[in-house]
Amino acid sequence: MAGASAVPTALILGHSFVKRLDRNLRAGFDPQANRDFRLQGTVSVRLQGFGGHTVQCGGRAIHVVKDLAPDIILEIGTNDLSHSPPELVGSAIEDLVCLLLNHYFIRVIGVCHVIPRGISFPHAMVFYSKLQFKPVR
Repeated sequence: MAGASAVPTALILGHSFVKRLDRNLRAGFDPQANRDFRLQGTVSVRLQGFGGHTVQCGGRAIHVVKDLAPDIILEIGTNDLSHSPPELVGSAIEDLVCLLLNHYFIRVIGVCHVIPRGISFPHAMVFYSKLQFKPVR
């Protein structure tokens, strides 16, 4: 992990969406886009995406976590959501978060769900219809 004087490292981890985002940022696809998300040196940002990545195939991701030892991880995922029941996906995400917190001592973990796949994957709509969002108290 980063020392007291070092800039914290954030790892944005996920499937092909993150892989394409990293490639597009490196290519300078938009003058407004910036690889460090304009955080002006307050955090070092790394993107690591794997095509077809799911929570269950987290082994590749764990190697990146071991090598980089980030302070913060943002897990971005949708691939699981169209193939497994919400209860299994939620449980697998919770297991991964506990592993990252307790074994790899990651300080902050955010789990994001982006780009619903309902149009591309109609069976994903069944998953979304089962979700019940409840406020956190």
